[in-house]
Amino acid sequence: MTASALSLCLGALGAAVSPIVAILGFLAGYVTFGAALNGALERRRRRFSGELVPLLELFTLELSGGGSALAALGSVCVQVESELANDVRRMLIASQVAGSASFEARLIEYADQYEIAALSSLATILAASRDYGSAASQGVRALATDLRRAQRRELIAQSRRALNNVLLPAAIAVLLPFLGVLMFPAVSVLQTSLR
Repeated sequence: MTASALSLCLGALGAAVSPIVAILGFLAGYVTFGAALNGALERRRRRFSGELVPLLELFTLELSGGGSALAALGSVCVQVESELANDVRRMLIASQVAGSASFEARLIEYADQYEIAALSSLATILAASRDYGSAASQGVRALATDLRRAQRRELIAQSRRALNNVLLPAAIAVLLPFLGVLMFPAVSVLQTSLR
């Protein structure tokens, strides 16, 4: 809706100038909308990945108390207030309906939709726990640890980029004038001696 309105406005504005500008304005509206939509999806993906780590850590604690993996995940999702937890809770409830897709299948589809590989890994861990009777707690703990390390590495890289973005302009704005002031007497003495 917004893309259509923006494109039509840019197209109408361009039509006042020439037909080619109208077409370019119309296309620019859709390109702008596509870029904004892509940015929103990326922000949502990052937010969900950030919400997943605490959810997995609480899930690990709940699993250590005993009981089934899906019951523990449901208990954690009820206690946590986040969009990801609400979506997982909805998938858990929907999977309880007879004849519907399993929770793991729904979780894999959700992971593919938002391109979050860790959710696919969680679905695989839960399926292996259900099918083969393996302990889900070790797999979930390892997944949470890996995600926490990945977040830490990303945070370190982001802080380094931020530091570089601050230090380089500061070096140019402060260091160069300082060197100019510091070198002025030497340059003036050298200039007078060359005359």
